[in-house]
Amino acid sequence: MPTCVCGFDFAKALSLGRKLESYAVISDRDFLKVIRKERAILAERTPDKRLRLIAEASQWVGSLAQCPRCRSWLFLKPFRAKGRARLLLKAAPDRPSSVRPQGVRAGRPAG
Repeated sequence: MPTCVCGFDFAKALSLGRKLESYAVISDRDFLKVIRKERAILAERTPDKRLRLIAEASQWVGSLAQCPRCRSWLFLKPFRAKGRARLLLKAAPDRPSSVRPQGVRAGRPAG
């Protein structure tokens, strides 16, 4: 995991056992495929094969994590997408209502 724009190091925090607010993210087009893979994992009785199925399925799942320092959201695309992590929402510490996706002005989408 990368470092937040405020300097918070996600990887270091996780390695020290710190719990972060984060969510699994699955693309709409891949959702049914991931559910099928999850069902296969749950049905598998062989531990080695189960681990292999988990590793294969994990490439379809990304992550959305919130920086505990500045409250910005970091989006990590699924591994198979080979995308870089990027800041999704930058929090305004004293005005939570002004949180908007980067590049979006009030009332108008970026374009």
